Order: sequence, then structure tokens, then C-alpha cells
Amino acid sequence: MVSAAESRKNAPLWVRLLLPKDAPMYQRNEAIAGWLMVFPALLVLTIFLVVPFLMAFVMCFTNQRLVSPNPTEWVGMRNFERLLTVRVFTLEPDRDESGAIVWDDDGGIAYPRLRTFTRKNPDYPHLNGLREFVSW
Repeated sequence: MVSAAESRKNAPLWVRLLLPKDAPMYQRNEAIAGWLMVFPALLVLTIFLVVPFLMAFVMCFTNQRLVSPNPTEWVGMRNFERLLTVRVFTLEPDRDESGAIVWDDDGGIAYPRLRTFTRKNPDYPHLNGLREFVSW
């Protein structure tokens, strides 16, 4: 019969780390069986929770899009700067030739479309790519 010390000496490293030095043989077998039952659950958790979390952490520092023909570039903290930056842009209402405010069909004041300022307008390069936060 093999003693606990001899079986521990011949056991794999992970078994030796899990069991105390004086553990009997049946405890070693129970530990191995337990880890074999836990392994599929740990594998699924790793695949569906840990890996996506790490990928999201790395990708938040790039300009990667889900569907885009453009290559991915490392942008560093620029995404967070855009997220946390608040800019106020005041639109003046449309005016006619005499300088009076133009009213729309619903009786409200007519304003120019915001995207004419934020979409590659050479007169407003600092607004390029911004989006509306609130729309009335």
C-alpha cells in the first residue's frame, strides 16, 4: 500500500497545492473529481464573461466599429475625451431678407439643421463629428 506522503510526492503540482501533506488517498481522488466537474463551468465563464470583458477593455482604446471597412487605429484616451466633453453650440434662428425670424408651418421658430455645422463644414472644423444631445 502506498502511503499518503509517497502518493503526494508523485501527484501533479496542482494536486499537491490543493491538498494538505497528510491528506489520505480518497481526498485526493475527491479533489480531482471535484475539479473535473467544475472545469466546464469555469471554461464557459471564461469564454463568455472574461474574454469579452478583456476584449472590450482593449477595444475601448481603438476606433474599432462593428461593421466598418476602415482599419482599426489605436486612439488612446480620445474616446473618453469625446464621451466626457460637453460643448454648447447656440444656433441662431433662420431669418428672411428683412432680418425677421422665419416661422415654420407649426408656428415654431425655424432653425438651420445642426448637421450642416457638424458634418465636415470647413467654417466649423472644431464641431466636426459632434452629435446632438437633446433635440426639441
